[in-house]
Amino acid sequence: KKKKKQADPFRNYRYTTPEGGLLFYVQVILGSTCLLPLRLIGIFLSIVLAYIMATLALLGWERRRVDEKTNDVYPLPAWRLHLLRPAFFLMGRVVLFFFGFHWIETHGTPAKREDAPIVVANHISLFEPFFIGYVYNAMPVARIENRKTPLIGTLLDAGQAIFVNRDDPKSRQKNGQLHWVSYS
Repeated sequence: KKKKKQADPFRNYRYTTPEGGLLFYVQVILGSTCLLPLRLIGIFLSIVLAYIMATLALLGWERRRVDEKTNDVYPLPAWRLHLLRPAFFLMGRVVLFFFGFHWIETHGTPAKREDAPIVVANHISLFEPFFIGYVYNAMPVARIENRKTPLIGTLLDAGQAIFVNRDDPKSRQKNGQLHWVSYS
C-alpha cells in the first residue's frame, strides 16, 4: 500500500520552483537586487507619508487627554480622525503590498461594530497589526516603550493606541477602567 503523502503547512505547493535549478537562482538574484530595494523604498515612503499626516492631525492636540478625577479619555475630534483614516488605510494596504501580500483572502464577515466593539487579536509577526489596522481601523494596544520610538510613536498616538506598561502590574487594570468619551 502507498502511504498517503502528508501536506507540509510551511510549503506553498501552488508556486514552486525546484531549488538549485537555474530558474531558482535567477529569481533569487533578480528579486534581491531589483525588487527588495523597491519594496523597502515603498514601505519607508508610505510610513513617512502616514507620519506626516499623523503629525498634521496631532498639531495643537494634547496627547492622551485623560481626566484624572473621572478617568474619562477624550479621543481625537472627528475632523482629525477624518484626516487620518485615509492615510492609515492607505499606509496599511501599501505596506502589506510591499511586504508581498498582494491579495489577502478573508473568509466570513466581521460582526457589526455595535455587536462586537472590540477586536482581540494577538499577533505573531509584523504583518498582523497592519492588516487589522487596514481592515478594522482599530485602536491598537501597545507597550509604553513604543511611544518613544521615532515615527512609530507618533503613528501610535495618532491611532489612539492604548499604552500598557508591562513592568507595572496595575497598568492593565488602569487601562481597563478608562471611560472613552464620545463626541456624538
